[in-house]
Amino acid sequence: MATGIALEPPSIHDVRVHQRDQRIGIAAPSASWVSRPRATFSCDIGSPGRPAPNEAGRLESSDPSSRTTPSAVPGPHRFATVGVVERPVSSFAPESFDRSAAVYDEHVPFNRAGARRLVASVPDSAYPRLLDVACGTGFATLAAIERLGVERVIGVDASAPMLDVFRERLAAHPRVSADLRACDVLEARVEDGSVDLALCAMALHWFPERAGAVTLMARALAPGGVLGILAPGPRHDRETVELIRGAGDPQLGRLADSIVSNEVDPGVLTGYLQAAGLEPVDVWTETRRRVVPPAAYVARLEAVATHLWADLAPDQQADVLTRLRALLDAATGADGMHRYRFVKTFAIARAPGG
Repeated sequence: MATGIALEPPSIHDVRVHQRDQRIGIAAPSASWVSRPRATFSCDIGSPGRPAPNEAGRLESSDPSSRTTPSAVPGPHRFATVGVVERPVSSFAPESFDRSAAVYDEHVPFNRAGARRLVASVPDSAYPRLLDVACGTGFATLAAIERLGVERVIGVDASAPMLDVFRERLAAHPRVSADLRACDVLEARVEDGSVDLALCAMALHWFPERAGAVTLMARALAPGGVLGILAPGPRHDRETVELIRGAGDPQLGRLADSIVSNEVDPGVLTGYLQAAGLEPVDVWTETRRRVVPPAAYVARLEAVATHLWADLAPDQQADVLTRLRALLDAATGADGMHRYRFVKTFAIARAPGG
């Protein structure tokens, strides 16, 4: 596996931030991906129902003939995935994003900057048909409209209020038509070969079937189409994780566990892309050092992570965030700032043909 380091100036959103890019070789799948436990998921996109969970709690097709590798799945409306159920996803997550939709972008400037860097890495061409998976407020699409000749957008997200914000912002681009769908990503009806570009910015880590999501996006690509993915990378925000685990607070421990389980390893992601029949163009990680007030760190969590404590009463949820703020305040330096590293995994892959 080849490793290289490249430096570039920080963006306007990354004052006091240092970036390190690490690119990996893409010739061979990751051995760790090949050897991990696997679960099968299959469903007909056009059907009203979903398969029932098996005894292990995983979705599994009752049709043995459909348990195939992604590249062998027949029919324009059927997809099947063979992947890893890597993390539990709270059923309260969409409600958390519903509540924060109006202020979400204010608290995730680094995610928005990362989406712009992802779009800037898409090979130069025109991509008139775009699929934005778990699109949220649409910041990845808006970046793509600016440079990639987008004319039509399909945006899929579980949060209708987030899509409302997206819809308002698209009003500034009257020449772009939009089909915004509030539904589970894996239930969206997207025709095979119907888009030129698919983007998934800071969302893949929320999917319990990450390989399945990659396969669905790959199937939607026309020959020569491009897939771009941005997700948290290995050992991101490990400073906060270690601080929380050292405190021994079980409710704050949910946050530490979530940060770790959100990691998307570039080697594993490369394996997903190849298994979905795509040709990886570039897969890399960026490490940026964040310097933020503890209050800003906690405010970001209020926008993106309150589902972690959705089983608690509102006053108990508020108390958890107060304890986190106190923990961060006690660990800051003389300047009162919280320092941590956020690692992002980026991937650009192309469908064969075209």
